[in-house]
Amino acid sequence: MAPAAPHTTDRAARSCTSCHATTKALGYGTQDGRYLKQYTQGVFVDIMNEKGQLVTKTAKLQISPIPDLPMDLDQVVTREGEQVQSVGQHWPLSGPLTKDQRDHMERIGVCLSCHKDIPTGAFVYRVISVVGTNLGLIPKTDAEHQKLIARAMFIAANLEIFGFPILALIVVAGIYLARRKRQRAQ
Repeated sequence: MAPAAPHTTDRAARSCTSCHATTKALGYGTQDGRYLKQYTQGVFVDIMNEKGQLVTKTAKLQISPIPDLPMDLDQVVTREGEQVQSVGQHWPLSGPLTKDQRDHMERIGVCLSCHKDIPTGAFVYRVISVVGTNLGLIPKTDAEHQKLIARAMFIAANLEIFGFPILALIVVAGIYLARRKRQRAQ
C-alpha cells in the first residue's frame, strides 16, 4: 500500500498470517473497520451489557465524538471496494490494494491453515507438492481447489471409518491363510 513507509518495511519479513489473515493489512481497518466506528457517537469506557449498552449511570465520555467520521481511522477501503481515504498518493504505484489482490490475499489466509507445511514440511507434503506440480494437478481455480479438498476429505473420512476394520480383516485373513498353509504342509 505505501511502499516506502517505514512502518510497512523492515529487514525481517513479516509472518504470512500478519498480512494474509488480518483485515488491517488488507486495508479494511482493525476488526474490519469496526474498532473505531463508534467515534461518531463518542466513546465511553465503562461497564456495558452484551449489546454494548452502558449499564452504569455515572459513565463519563472518554473520547469526544468526531462528527461525520464515516470510517475507522485505519480503514483505507471498504469491502465493496470504495476507497475511504488516500494512502501514499505521492509514490507511484502506491495506494490501496485492488479488489483482486485483496480477494487473493484473503483466500491465501484461509489456505495457510493447511498449506503452512506445503511444500517444505514433512516428507509426504513435499512428495505431494512435487507430484502434483509435475502432473499438472495443482488447482488453478477455487472450483478445482474445492473439488480437490472434497476428494481428499472423502478419502480421509473413509480411511478413518473403514481403515481399521479393513486392516483388521486383512490381518485376520493373513493369519488364517498362514495357518491353513502350515496345516497343509504337515
